[in-house]
Amino acid sequence: HCILIIIIIVVISAMLPQSSAADGSPQQNYSSSTAVEDTSRRRPQQIFQQGHRICLCLLFGFVTLTFTRNMAVLAEVNPVHEDSHANIVENRDQRLKRGDIGSDFDAATAAENNISKIDINDTSTSVRDYRNKRTQTQADAPSCRRHCPNLNNRIVIKMKQKAGLLDRTYIMRAWANVGRFLCARVVVPPPNDWLTGKHNNSSMATAKKTSFEKDFLYFVDVDDPDQIILSDRIDVREPGGGWGLQIETVTDNTNPEIVMEHFLQAYQFTEKQDKDKAGEDEPKHFLWTVRGKYHSYNMHFLKSLYKMKETGIVDGADSIPSQQFPKWERYQDDLCVYAAKMESASILQTAERVKQNLKGRFGVGENEPLNFGYLHVRRGDARKKVEDDKGHRHSCYTELPKMARYLDCTFHETNFSKNGSIPLLVGSDETNATYRQGLFSLINNIPNLQAVDLDNEVLGEIANEIASGKASRHKRNNYSVFLISLAIIEDASFYLRQHRVWCNDCDADLISLDEDESRKWWSTGWLPVDWSVGLNWYQQSGNPFRRKDRHRGVSPPEI
Repeated sequence: HCILIIIIIVVISAMLPQSSAADGSPQQNYSSSTAVEDTSRRRPQQIFQQGHRICLCLLFGFVTLTFTRNMAVLAEVNPVHEDSHANIVENRDQRLKRGDIGSDFDAATAAENNISKIDINDTSTSVRDYRNKRTQTQADAPSCRRHCPNLNNRIVIKMKQKAGLLDRTYIMRAWANVGRFLCARVVVPPPNDWLTGKHNNSSMATAKKTSFEKDFLYFVDVDDPDQIILSDRIDVREPGGGWGLQIETVTDNTNPEIVMEHFLQAYQFTEKQDKDKAGEDEPKHFLWTVRGKYHSYNMHFLKSLYKMKETGIVDGADSIPSQQFPKWERYQDDLCVYAAKMESASILQTAERVKQNLKGRFGVGENEPLNFGYLHVRRGDARKKVEDDKGHRHSCYTELPKMARYLDCTFHETNFSKNGSIPLLVGSDETNATYRQGLFSLINNIPNLQAVDLDNEVLGEIANEIASGKASRHKRNNYSVFLISLAIIEDASFYLRQHRVWCNDCDADLISLDEDESRKWWSTGWLPVDWSVGLNWYQQSGNPFRRKDRHRGVSPPEI
């Protein structure tokens, strides 16, 4: 394009008439009688010359824009964040453990291009305990997971379409499970390319300086929470010995099957790696780049996984043990979970400070547990309808008169007197101050129960961190508040909700302050935390491969 424009401008320049002698060109003599004619003749020439200058300016702008876009594409292949060299620099052993480089990657290149990183190697007791808790349930279960000698393969997801955090997290979980199955680490675009400002009251969450790994969440190996499987800060530089296989996947609605084809190609290569490892050859690693919209291939990929699992037939690859097929999408629980979501240390540290603040306010000792409940009220669901197991469509009525009846029934026989005042943390999408204050008043009228606005508590702590220099201003965004709130809610003693999936008139049987973790479904650490019970039923209503369960009249599961 640039060459074509240059040729056009050169041709135009050659066609321009010669100027007056004032600039060194031959001068023509005109009589006074032809002055008006000369002026009218020269005006188009002047306009032409001005157009020539404009074309040159446009060319300069076009070349600058093209150069900038090319640099952005190069940066996308190997993302480097603005703060990469502004913080502490990890030594090679730390990066080896984290997986930025494999043991067989070129050490000199790794040292020369060392990428710094904050937060993720936090070794504080609270963060490490949280990691272990998050992966404990899956790790204790009989393992369905494929063994990997290392995680030096790489998968790069290049998709620029933006959406909310929940949608992006489902995509990350799907690819994290596939990545770990293929003995690979997965790199995703940064928040700036993946998160929309639609669900956020500012653009801070999508600022170029933010990172999923250090500011929001990432995914770790279920069997080893210190091993990062998916992040936007994984090193994808070519190892010293080069890649053994490079796969480029470009998909759209016309070829959704190509992702499964390339998945099987990568799986075959990992089998070859296992054979090379057993022999004398040092196995090389693969780089798989996936471009295109996730929703153009996700359901075809899911259907293919089910088909291979149920038939045992794997096209183009040796048989894969049926129990090892990785979990994909959000519907099923009969595929193998390889990766677990982990909030960044920044998120967990703020959540811990908020809980400490509440302990001090309610007179709870430092080494004593904080007993509290959580109430989630989704006001937007009053305008939405959902089909239940009997085919009826309904919404969730949450006006204050209904909430007064609900709270009175739920806490009617509850006696918190021996426990002192119990905080009930409240989360809601309602922005009307009158409604929120009315709801808090209803809660505060219940003996020994005190309403706490969770969003305000989190925002207040974030403001303190920004003022003290512990956090940047970019931390004040809805996505961070959401994740911090979820981390706090996981420790709740009881959980109440009013939305279109769970909209009871009374939940008195859910009120308990015991420490029985088996009943606390909300502490699983998955998103969305308050849809975990009833989630499978609700989401399978849209699962084209499990519709037969609905036709049998299966109801949402009981707690």
